[in-house]
Amino acid sequence: MARKTNSRSTGNYLDTRLPLALALLVLLGVLIASALLLLRTIRPVEVLAPEPTVTAEATPEPTPSPSPTPTPEPTPEPTPEIDVAAAIYAASLDKPMAREPEECLRRLTELSEFDSRYLDVWEMREELPEDLLISICNNPELLEFVLGYPGTDSKGYFTEEEISGEKLLLLQSDPRWGYHIYGSGCMTLTACGPTCLSMAILHFLGNTEATPDAVADWAYDNGYYVWGAGSAWSLFTDGAAAWGLKGTQLTLWDGSIKAALDEGKWVVLVVDEGDFTAFGHFIVLYDYDENGYFVLDPINSARSSLQWTYERIQGQISNLWSLEPAPEPPPKEETPEALPEEASPEEMPAEEAIEEEAP
Repeated sequence: MARKTNSRSTGNYLDTRLPLALALLVLLGVLIASALLLLRTIRPVEVLAPEPTVTAEATPEPTPSPSPTPTPEPTPEPTPEIDVAAAIYAASLDKPMAREPEECLRRLTELSEFDSRYLDVWEMREELPEDLLISICNNPELLEFVLGYPGTDSKGYFTEEEISGEKLLLLQSDPRWGYHIYGSGCMTLTACGPTCLSMAILHFLGNTEATPDAVADWAYDNGYYVWGAGSAWSLFTDGAAAWGLKGTQLTLWDGSIKAALDEGKWVVLVVDEGDFTAFGHFIVLYDYDENGYFVLDPINSARSSLQWTYERIQGQISNLWSLEPAPEPPPKEETPEALPEEASPEEMPAEEAIEEEAP
C-alpha cells in the first residue's frame, strides 16, 4: 500500500523558511551599504617624512659675473662725397631738349642734389625768360649766370690768356657780355654766331676790338640778325669779309672739312637738334686727330672738352664754312709822274726862242 505524503507539513515548512531568508538578505544588503558609506567617510592618514637636519655652513659669496663687454655700435659707412664739378660736367653732356615747365621743375630738382641753388632758379622762374629756364635745364653750367640775371651790361674785353691764344674758347654766357642784348634777348640766348665769329677774328687777326658784344652790335646794325631765327648764315661770308676774314661754303664731307683744317683754317658748322642744341646753333671745328674733331661750342665748355667723330655729328649739320684770313689786296702800282715835255721853239717865248737859236 502506497505511503501518503504529508503535503500539509511540507507547505508549512516552506512558509516559515522563506521569510527568514528574505530577512537575511535585507540585513546583508544593509551591512554592505553601511560598510561602503564608512569607507567613503574615512580619510587615509598621511605619513610625513621627517624634516632633514640642516647643518649651518658658511654661504660663499657669489662670484660676481664679469660685466658684459658692450657691443660697439656699427660705425655707419661714410657717405661718399659727391664731386659736384664732375656731376655738373656729366649733366651738361645730357642731350638738350625742349621742356615744359613741369619737366623743368623735375630737372632742377635732380640738379639740386648737387647744388641746392638750382631750386632757387625755380623760385625765380617768373623773372626769367622761358628760353633761359629751358637753357639752364639743358646746360647746368649756366647756374651762376641765371642767378645773376638780369645782370649788368658792360663793354667786353679780352684777357691776356685769350689774346695770347692760350685759350681759344669764348662763351656767350660770359658775364663780360652775356647780359648784353642781341636781337630778341641776351647774348647767352641769341649770340652763338657773333661769338664764333669773334673767336675766329681774334685767332686769325689778333683784333682785340672784336669782342663778342662788339661783333654782335655790328651784326645787328648791319642786318645780320633775323628776328625769331638768330644770326643769318651770310654772317660767315659777307659779314666775315667786313672783318678781314674769308668765309667759303664747304660741301658736307669729312674730307673737305679735314682738308680745310689741314690748311690751318677753321670750320663753322650750323647744327640742328641733337648733341649740341634743341633748336639751332653755331659751333667751330678747329682741329682733329684720329679720335675725332676738336670743337669750340660757345655755350658749353663740357662739350668743348670732348672730341666728336664725323659719323656722330654728320646728321646734325645744316651748313658749314671755312674761315681764314682774307688775302691782302695786291699793292697798287705807283704811276710815275709825267715829266714836262720840252717846249718846241714855236711854243717858246720869242726871247727864249732866240736864245735857243743862238750858236
